[in-house]
Amino acid sequence: MTGTFYVKRNNDENVTVKLNLRLHDGVRFKAEVTADLMKPSGGGTPE
Repeated sequence: MTGTFYVKRNNDENVTVKLNLRLHDGVRFKAEVTADLMKPSGGGTPE
């Protein structure tokens, strides 16, 4: 598999991910998703 993987943080609330891949059998796979970010669960402070 070869291709590109692109991630852009649009703001503090969402991110865009783009995939442009060529699979091992030669099939091309493209996808683009923009999604809201979620706050980590579990409370507490990171270590």
